[in-house]
Amino acid sequence: MNSKWSVTIAFLLACNTSKEDVIENTEDIQTTEDTAFAEDNPSAEDTSYEDTSSEEPETNIANLRIHVISSQLEYLDAASIYTEATIEQYITDSNQVFLPTGITWEIESFVVEPALNEAIVIQSVNTGMPAPGTAMGRTVDHSLMLAPTGYDAYVLQKNAQFDNGGMYKCSLDNGSVPGAVFVPLLASNGTPQAMRKWAHELGHMMNLPHTECSQEFADNLMMSGGCGFAEIDRIHLTDDQIASIQAQFAIGGPAECNE
Repeated sequence: MNSKWSVTIAFLLACNTSKEDVIENTEDIQTTEDTAFAEDNPSAEDTSYEDTSSEEPETNIANLRIHVISSQLEYLDAASIYTEATIEQYITDSNQVFLPTGITWEIESFVVEPALNEAIVIQSVNTGMPAPGTAMGRTVDHSLMLAPTGYDAYVLQKNAQFDNGGMYKCSLDNGSVPGAVFVPLLASNGTPQAMRKWAHELGHMMNLPHTECSQEFADNLMMSGGCGFAEIDRIHLTDDQIASIQAQFAIGGPAECNE
């Protein structure tokens, strides 16, 4: 074959490389470059966006010691009828009410303790003097309290000594001993105490007073049961109440008495 024609045919074959071959070669080169870049820059290996918007906010734990009172007086004696599971359920349900605050009540321990001064409670029930809160404050063993580093709830059997079914005593000894809540397991008619009562008294311990007696607060957790507007299942908290609870938690311990 003429040498001129040989050169021409070789040139045409070289120019006949397919477009697909060119693209594949380009991709191979690009992949090699990307791999080299990733090895030099480990942080570049994963460029996906991590969505953390659904993560729950950090929860603040309020440690609560449950004191179960043992007594010869039936209405004081909770030790004979209580179960830890029952009280745990009350606290679990109460935490649903406190959910907007970001604070969770957590039972630190159960303590079964005898009433120290039953006579003063009998006197309080029969005569109204001293006041129920004062009587109960002198009946419990202050040395077993978790406060001021935590919170204390005393469990009774019935509410014979409390017209309102439960209470928060802001000091158990004229200001020298931190406050605590007292909640009976049974209402005066012998039925199980409502969960709302527990959440209500815990609200007092976090510095919430009763709301005014008006239709505006009919569904509010802190509405007194003695108000004619009070709804049975009142568990709502206002923004101001939520802020007050958070502020008390930041201070630490139960709310002090307001002069």
